[in-house]
Amino acid sequence: MTTRSALAFVRKRGMVLMAARGPVPSLAEAIAGAPLRGSWWGHPRGRLMFRIFEALADSKEILVCRLVDGKITFVHRRIWPALVRLAPRLPKRGLAAVRQEHTESGRHRNVITPFPDWVPKDVRRAGERLDVAAAERLLGAAAGALSGSARRRTPPRAGRPGRQGTARRLATRLAVIALLVTGIAPLAGCGGSGKGPAVAAPAASEVPGTPVDAPEVPYATTYAGDIPCADCPGQRLTLTLFPDGTWRMRRVYRGAEAGQDRTFYDLGRRGDAEDDRSRLVLRGAAGEPMLFRYVAGDRLQMLDREGNDIPGDTNDLLALQPSVDSIAGPMALKGLYTYMADAASFKDCATGGTLPILPVAGSSALQAAYLAARHAPGKPVLVDLTALFVDRAPEPGAAVREHLIVTQYQRVAPEESCTPPGAGVAKASPRKRS
Repeated sequence: MTTRSALAFVRKRGMVLMAARGPVPSLAEAIAGAPLRGSWWGHPRGRLMFRIFEALADSKEILVCRLVDGKITFVHRRIWPALVRLAPRLPKRGLAAVRQEHTESGRHRNVITPFPDWVPKDVRRAGERLDVAAAERLLGAAAGALSGSARRRTPPRAGRPGRQGTARRLATRLAVIALLVTGIAPLAGCGGSGKGPAVAAPAASEVPGTPVDAPEVPYATTYAGDIPCADCPGQRLTLTLFPDGTWRMRRVYRGAEAGQDRTFYDLGRRGDAEDDRSRLVLRGAAGEPMLFRYVAGDRLQMLDREGNDIPGDTNDLLALQPSVDSIAGPMALKGLYTYMADAASFKDCATGGTLPILPVAGSSALQAAYLAARHAPGKPVLVDLTALFVDRAPEPGAAVREHLIVTQYQRVAPEESCTPPGAGVAKASPRKRS
């Protein structure tokens, strides 16, 4: 499939899901030519899918939002008038358009345009002329899908227990909303073609924890929140998910050491929990996996090691952020280092990803140690090092891509090798407390 044929596919159907399965067709499965198993990024046509998704997100004919079941949805301009006419029936957050833009610092920022600010004047007039029956005919099969989606995403009433929490916990959080905030529109959607001011991300504790299915991650996405700390005033946790299935995390412990903040980093690969599509499992280089639950469409709720809610009324939510934090480090890494023909690369043990290393002063000592330890030219050698993640063009005019800058190396271990990412870490399933 080409970008042109993908656009024709969306135009014909009016509305499709980017990669998820649901009540409308999946564009990723159309590109693959068969149902997908696992992440679309790992599919042999994953790179083609990514290019097509990006091209459609940049098209003036496509709205990208989370209208169907909170999943990333492509909506063709042909049916926008129907959305205008039927908007009172639809989740307003799901109608918000979001586009990604590059900032001067090289990061990405999600710019969210609430409905109906993104709607062109001619589309708004056309929608106002439609009656309900005509709008439903224009939507076609998608009309039923949207009706079902709205019913499925209606949150439980206060006073009744949700699927994964108690009535007391839900009521407490709703009380916090009433006392602290009114009229704040949460982030909704990813990608998009609208223009408008960015909507600030509300604090993580402002919404109840209604579980939702894990969203796709077509772009780098950052969640952050202020959570309790056992032996310090508090901690700031920032988590960024990348479309290749990896993640990075930064924990800042406030005033933890002689009144000064202490910062720790981690990275690894993410996965799903067994039998629960709302769960997120983060597997790092060592130790037990960290467990989260997607809630309210744009939050991550921290869970304990057994996959249960953390007891108490303290904040356990991370909020989706309006800009991407690449979490550059510097952080400790272990992986396979290769140096040959004046080019160095590093394959990280925790993520399985390979990045080029920029030739800076700090990397010369590592190069010398590698050349002394290697068994054959170009043979990878296990090293422990500290490095920064940076976006650079390898040469003038070339595309910008991520590189490593080595700030220090700790050791070279030619007789050792990586443990495969996630080895020895079983998939996590929630356990019921007795």
